[in-house]
Amino acid sequence: FAVDAGHTKFVPWKQLPLVPKILSEDLTDVKDLPKVKSEYESFEDYMDTFFRLLRADCFGPLQDGVKSFVQDTLDPRDLRVYHVNIAGIHSLRNSKSFAVAVECQNYHRTGRVRFGPRSLMQSNLVCLSIGATPFSDVLWARVVDRPEKNKSLNNDKLEVIIEFLEE
Repeated sequence: FAVDAGHTKFVPWKQLPLVPKILSEDLTDVKDLPKVKSEYESFEDYMDTFFRLLRADCFGPLQDGVKSFVQDTLDPRDLRVYHVNIAGIHSLRNSKSFAVAVECQNYHRTGRVRFGPRSLMQSNLVCLSIGATPFSDVLWARVVDRPEKNKSLNNDKLEVIIEFLEE
């Protein structure tokens, strides 16, 4: 209940979701984050501090970028946003899950935006907005492959294969 109400500083670190809700407020106030100390009262105190700091470091900038996008104030240099179309479904070797091939095109078309070699690399975490309202509902996935055929494209579209993650 406390997590849903946005009171994450009162929740033990083990009960916090690994991935925060994308439009929540729990990572926006850095003054609420614990400070690194030279000594900790206990192992739990140490883990609480570093779990919260790592979680904020990983997801805080993403939350800020998504909020800016929703408010239509996003600078395209701060967050990469793509239009995505499903191109196919694949089974994965040695796995019970499946993967989806998606064709991505830059959302911000300022001039000729090309996909560089660092765009959507293998193992990148991606957040897919699936709701009618942007980012009200999301799915998390990771890039599992970036097929070689992309080199023959004119670089304004990029196909990658993603695998959905369990939350």
